[in-house]
Amino acid sequence: MNVRLILSLAVVAKLVLAVLICTYFWEATTLAEIQQLPIYLLILCVAYIGLQMFTRRMSGVQNWWDWVYYIGLLSIMLPVTLANPAQEKIFHLITDFGTLLLVIPVLVDGWFLVKSNTSQK
Repeated sequence: MNVRLILSLAVVAKLVLAVLICTYFWEATTLAEIQQLPIYLLILCVAYIGLQMFTRRMSGVQNWWDWVYYIGLLSIMLPVTLANPAQEKIFHLITDFGTLLLVIPVLVDGWFLVKSNTSQK
């Protein structure tokens, strides 16, 4: 199979996973929802990480935006350990906007894949 096709499919899969993860946190309204994460969400996060490592290995290039997703993952982990009722709004903001950093690297990867595909024609 063509490497570009595999990378394209992986980028689309990462985008779907990132949107699902963001959706969960944007719909979360209680502190318990961002502290006690359901197992399916953790599986989505692990799948996202695996695809991120896969695409990095397949592309052979480590771009600066590949590291942005670590901030998104950190925004998911912080409330689990540090959040308390007094700071609930702050941690909701951290998860809401931090998880968007899972989407940004995927969009940039997709942009460069489309750009490289169109420049080869």
